[in-house]
Amino acid sequence: MNEDTLKLLYQLEEESIPSTIQNIEKALKISSGKTDELITTLEKTGLIARVDNKIELTTEGRNYSLQVIRNHRLWEKFLADETSTKEVDWHTEAEHAEHT
Repeated sequence: MNEDTLKLLYQLEEESIPSTIQNIEKALKISSGKTDELITTLEKTGLIARVDNKIELTTEGRNYSLQVIRNHRLWEKFLADETSTKEVDWHTEAEHAEHT
């Protein structure tokens, strides 16, 4: 879930959408308690910072989220080129594989 949160924060940042607790809860479909737990964990590891009621990726967090996004895309490419996985399933399969 930490990696999904980082990917989301990167996406929100790229789209100039405020990274608020509410936006994270809504996008990830998780409770406020789970969101608080995730944010606290990521903050302790130095991947995010709270700034003016928003959550921002640190440089390390941005680099990590880009790594996760790249892994996801590589998995999709692998599934497309090297397996008989249906195109409709590439994203879902890559979502599972990127965390390994």
